[in-house]
Amino acid sequence: MDGARYRRGCPGHRPTSTHLWSRGLLIVLGLGLIVLGLGREDQCDRTPKGPLLCNALGMSVDYAADQFFAAVRSLAGSEDPLQTRLQTAWDESVQLVWEKPCLTPELLTRFKALWDRYTDKTAAARSTKLRTLTAPEAVAAIDDLLALAFDTSVTAAQASADIRLATLADLA
Repeated sequence: MDGARYRRGCPGHRPTSTHLWSRGLLIVLGLGLIVLGLGREDQCDRTPKGPLLCNALGMSVDYAADQFFAAVRSLAGSEDPLQTRLQTAWDESVQLVWEKPCLTPELLTRFKALWDRYTDKTAAARSTKLRTLTAPEAVAAIDDLLALAFDTSVTAAQASADIRLATLADLA
């Protein structure tokens, strides 16, 4: 088989959105993990045992980034149908970001928009139930979550002690 043909893949095989999404996910996860490890030394101290201990504000943005990337790992690590994986990630990780102020006003605005776009509006006000999504909508929800996870990790890596965190009241 010649090199050009090999690089394009097998004849007649078209990569599906799942293949493309998986490849993109690996790239974004790698970049996100690299970014999460950078820029924290000025605001964090290492204990003798190794983990980073940050001030309360820096830890909050880190908390949001950790939850978003936990959701991404949950999505990537399951063979369940896409809607089921997304619901599990939403229930186990994404919804935890509402627990405390941990996003900047801009990130919180994006998170609220993401939440409003994909949660079931007929469920209870605090419900994490997603509405039924078509395959393209589910892929878009994952793309939006990945973008928010990445941007949150960048913000966490660059956060200073005086970072302004927002609550829903700030958005009103």
